[in-house]
Amino acid sequence: VYSSVLTGFCAIIDKNKLEEIKNDPMVKYVEQDRKGRLGKLSEKVPVKGETDIVSTQVIPWGIKRVGGPFVYTGKNCVYVIDTGIQLDHPDLNVAKNKAFDAYSDNSEKRGNDEHGHGTHVAGIIGAKDNLFGVVGVAAGASMIPVKIFFGPYAEYTYSGMLAGIDHVGKVGKKGDVANLSFGGFDRSRAVDDAVLNASNSKGIWMVIASGNSRLPATSFSPARVNGEYTITVSAID
Repeated sequence: VYSSVLTGFCAIIDKNKLEEIKNDPMVKYVEQDRKGRLGKLSEKVPVKGETDIVSTQVIPWGIKRVGGPFVYTGKNCVYVIDTGIQLDHPDLNVAKNKAFDAYSDNSEKRGNDEHGHGTHVAGIIGAKDNLFGVVGVAAGASMIPVKIFFGPYAEYTYSGMLAGIDHVGKVGKKGDVANLSFGGFDRSRAVDDAVLNASNSKGIWMVIASGNSRLPATSFSPARVNGEYTITVSAID
């Protein structure tokens, strides 16, 4: 059930009942749920105990290119809507108690990354300025995992995406950032509406990948969303 950015629900519906719902004047639209997988990450992601603490750290070129790094001391946080984040990663400030998982109720592992992409993204955003690893743009910023992809192959459903975005719209505050480093998905009115409503209603910055496909971002959800608090980002070298 979606109650924040959309007023609606996801359900298995009988074909005859579906027509009845579509024709109900109180129903704005009906969209079929879809599922898929991103595939395994090519690079091995460090786990607890594998990170070597040395006296040097790396500031990637891209971090400098966008004006980083700087140590973040504000009160806002970043919702990483992705595969989760490695909860015990020593170079990240993960707010484990605020994690959300669209597919599991396990409180101890809620939001834990089984794939690696979300942890990688979190490092770009806010890896700590310490003695090892990389430094993120906003070093030390509080990261909240919003897990909408599960398992080592990063499987997903559109209904799971909506659940994650709905959660951000429910608990997020003005000035918070939600990072959506996924793209290239079919056009989805429900996903687009959810992203736009979450950003507009709360003043939450939605930072969205253009799609990594060398095709116009206007062809994909949620990259095509255009609002006051949405930023679709493309890559350069």
